[in-house]
Amino acid sequence: MNACASCHAERDCVQCHGALGIGAGVSPHPPGFAASCLGALSGNARACRTCHGDLEALRMRCGG
Repeated sequence: MNACASCHAERDCVQCHGALGIGAGVSPHPPGFAASCLGALSGNARACRTCHGDLEALRMRCGG
């Protein structure tokens, strides 16, 4: 996100990374991220909440 924020405002994230028909649907996560999703969520839930909102639903998607 720091690389993007050097040129773009954080409010612009959804233009590229939005899901559910909003934005281009480009994932900001690297390939294979799902394997470390739960660890990332445990380490910095605030960052996850920025895009994903409902952390309990996200925890279930991450396998927790």
